[in-house]
Amino acid sequence: MTNLVRYGIFFNPNSGSGESQDIMERAAERLKEKGIVLVPIAGEDAEDALLKIKESIDSLDALIVIGGDGSLNIAGTAFLQSKKTIPIGVIPGGTINNFARSWGIPLDEDEAIATILGDHTTTAGIGELTDNDGSVKAIISSLLVGRLADISNEVRQSEKRKYGLLVYPYKAIKSIGRQKSHLISFKTDNETLSLKTWIAVVTTNKTVGGHTYLEENRDAFHVTILHNMRLSKWFSYIYFALTGRLNQSRANTFFDTQTLDLINEDTREIAVRIDGDKGPTLPVSLQWCPHYLTLFTPAPKPSHKGNSH
Repeated sequence: MTNLVRYGIFFNPNSGSGESQDIMERAAERLKEKGIVLVPIAGEDAEDALLKIKESIDSLDALIVIGGDGSLNIAGTAFLQSKKTIPIGVIPGGTINNFARSWGIPLDEDEAIATILGDHTTTAGIGELTDNDGSVKAIISSLLVGRLADISNEVRQSEKRKYGLLVYPYKAIKSIGRQKSHLISFKTDNETLSLKTWIAVVTTNKTVGGHTYLEENRDAFHVTILHNMRLSKWFSYIYFALTGRLNQSRANTFFDTQTLDLINEDTREIAVRIDGDKGPTLPVSLQWCPHYLTLFTPAPKPSHKGNSH
């Protein structure tokens, strides 16, 4: 008698119009045809979902996540806190789906399910954040800190529903001249930089907001900081507010690192934003976790080389 193959499937039944529930049911039918039992995992809130994933890991062969970077963050955090991972598949359902885009995971539902059934995997690095209380949280795609992160954290759900993503650049540009930067220290193994920070973006891959901003993807955090604002840097500020892109230019400071401490040198409380959701306040410590996730991805296409004669 063969053992059953059990995949957990994590989804938020309260998101949107309940579409995640429908996707889960369609995925269950597809996987059942391949002899895979699907175990639904849904929490009343993020903390409940985190607990349920941690309780289920030992009984599962893989975990499927329906959603975007925020949902993937819950799964990654469960893995880090449990000190155990299982292969993870993604059926994108978020607004930007930066992580899925970065790894070539199809945004189309049928193609995403086919990718999981294809059983081809690769490994992906993620970040581990430890806050001042010792709590651990994953960084799947990105961390933001600075004035623009504050603005994003202050946007109400009702405003997001009414105006969509346009609410973020509107509020960012509206704040010009009225909001001050934050004094933050960025400490790596090699140096410490104390900068008046408008926005710092820490990413786990070469894209942010679905846009490529690095030529290659190195095995480390990629840090880009817009700081010490003056007239020559306003274009970079407005460009990021409108596009979500912080290109490497002389207006920015950028570096790669496998460790990073973010220290509040200001008089105000400073909160970070992780994978699209509000995170803890500074100080926090970041540690790079190379090849941490085993990820279902499309199989590479065979190369067709002409025959030589």
